[in-house]
Amino acid sequence: MVWSGVLLLLSSVVASGIKAMPDRQREHDTSVHHGVCPPSHESGHDLSDTACPVAPYTFGEVPYGSVRFMAKSNIPYVKCYTKGRFEPVPVILQDLGQPETAPILTSFESNYDRGFSFINLPDSVMPTMDAVKTSDTVTPAQLIQLGMAVQNSIQAELKNTLRTDWIAVATQAAPRTSVPKHEADAPPLNLVHMDYRLNATLQSLLTEAPELQDFFQFRLATSPIFKRHDKKYGSGNVERADEILELVQTINVWAPIVDVVRSHPLALMSTGSLVAGQAEKCMIGGCRSVLESQVVCPTEGCSGNNKWYWKKGMKFGQAFVFDSRRTPHSSIPIGSDTRKSVEIRVLIMKPKMGLAKRSSPRQPCWTEPMLRVASLITLIQYYGSAVGASQGIDVDTLKTMFGRASKFLTDLGYPVNCPGTSPLHMI
Repeated sequence: MVWSGVLLLLSSVVASGIKAMPDRQREHDTSVHHGVCPPSHESGHDLSDTACPVAPYTFGEVPYGSVRFMAKSNIPYVKCYTKGRFEPVPVILQDLGQPETAPILTSFESNYDRGFSFINLPDSVMPTMDAVKTSDTVTPAQLIQLGMAVQNSIQAELKNTLRTDWIAVATQAAPRTSVPKHEADAPPLNLVHMDYRLNATLQSLLTEAPELQDFFQFRLATSPIFKRHDKKYGSGNVERADEILELVQTINVWAPIVDVVRSHPLALMSTGSLVAGQAEKCMIGGCRSVLESQVVCPTEGCSGNNKWYWKKGMKFGQAFVFDSRRTPHSSIPIGSDTRKSVEIRVLIMKPKMGLAKRSSPRQPCWTEPMLRVASLITLIQYYGSAVGASQGIDVDTLKTMFGRASKFLTDLGYPVNCPGTSPLHMI
């Protein structure tokens, strides 16, 4: 069971997402307003041209969702959204100008009311970004390292701002490309949405999202800060970390891995301009999805209140940092050049107040999501790269990898036997 999960993780660790609709031919609106570039919607348009280089505003069409493409799901009050469908709505996009030089979390917190910031990535993250950008084939090892670089950068910020008992955990980086070459490649998502539902909790993000929970659980369970806190107050079960930790922020760090974004740019809506009733809880990947997100629909007479932002000609080394629960965002289906990007999901947590120390703390226990990540890491170490590792693995190799993954967890302090789970050697 675990190994089937490991192979699934191998196939999905490179990318996940929804296929985009093909670019549409649209009429060219030649109207001009003061300080506003005329729209450029033809397929193949180069967004980095200099026809209107200094105007702070540009016309564009943003792919909103629509109730016409929603259906009932098996979860009460949650709908599932039809893949690849949207309703283009004309908007004005405000250019964000120059990026901030503040670190990731600091910039986000200073722009919290707006819901996002535009930054230069920290120097500590750039070596891993360079490796991802220059690789002919991005490997899971590189994606794991990039997620860890972002996590370490934010954890250092927490320490420098005297929040030494706070914890940051990140997923591996998830790549997207506008020119998919493999079935697993995820294209840009042309749909205004928020990554999670507004009331997403720490417990739900640790246990209800297969594409996220493996790395969230593994990196939280192996955090020295969490292990110290759990030893004093916790139950030993990372899936119930919500008993001792409070979820503070859910952050998405989005960055291009091309020199200049010339097509499918990312646009973001300020959180304060979202109109009540526009966001619908949906499973964006269709009715088979697990993670509940939010799709934003145009509301008659109100969508004009939505304030949209982008960065024309966004460059490598720059990034958007936005709230995964509150910030509507979407790729804009325009242009024909290849757009490649990565995103890293991050959780920020702090200890709950007023906890009583346990008289006899439980021994920390591993979970199957943790074992899957440990197995992936050992596969990468064995092969050097996990690309193609899921093909042709013989039984003896699987046993070897499993033994190494089990030892990896026991070396981290997790026992072979845990209450309520099968022993590691029996999985």
